[in-house]
Amino acid sequence: GHQYRVLVSGAGCPAVASGASQLSVILPPTVGIGQVNGCRGQLVSVPLTAQNFSNISAVTLHMRYDTSALTYVGYADTALSGSLIVNTPGAGGLVIVTWFSLTPVSITNGLLMNLNFLTRASSNISFDLSDPGYNELANSNGDAISTSVFNNGGVTAVGAVITTQPVASLTLDVAATGSLTVGATNADTYQWQVSTDAGLNWSNLANGAGYTGATTASLSITAAASMSGHQYRVLVSGAGCPAVASGASQLSV
Repeated sequence: GHQYRVLVSGAGCPAVASGASQLSVILPPTVGIGQVNGCRGQLVSVPLTAQNFSNISAVTLHMRYDTSALTYVGYADTALSGSLIVNTPGAGGLVIVTWFSLTPVSITNGLLMNLNFLTRASSNISFDLSDPGYNELANSNGDAISTSVFNNGGVTAVGAVITTQPVASLTLDVAATGSLTVGATNADTYQWQVSTDAGLNWSNLANGAGYTGATTASLSITAAASMSGHQYRVLVSGAGCPAVASGASQLSV
């Protein structure tokens, strides 16, 4: 949008201004994969976005991810109407998107679609550029746009991870004190629970009545005869993600 002119002078006379020339810069069409946080064990939506789309009539995308960290479960919220195919990836972790339409689309800055994954661990999601034809945008004439840009993204897994389970069993004499401890990373909160029906139902514990540390990584128990056979577990949470339950520990008195 900048304009340019030149001042020309000679023989000591005032300069003469040329007419103005306006510069137009054509920005390259860009497809971007979002970088998002995902709670472990939960679904996460990764946005696939478009910038500077002008009269785009065909899209081909190949995106790779780590199948040990993510499981692809589908796509949603697509802005592409016409002939759209999104494959169901196999063991190789490759999502392929192909689309064309006789009616070109123009998107200044918006969403192409959301790719949905089940999160187990962090993973990059990257455009496979090993073959020039794997990722292409075409104009309304069907010509590939050589200046197209493809930006990678991925999923960062967040939330608590239990690294050390409490012992499976604990034996105490009446009035003796013992403890159950969990090891966890990325944990913000702990809540110990007790079950008196072999793990069918669980209730939150509070400090008192023989218990201390009910909301810490280590639960201290002062044994009473009535506690024998009770089971204990802890709920660990972090980063606003759903709590993760430890394995159960059984108390024998």
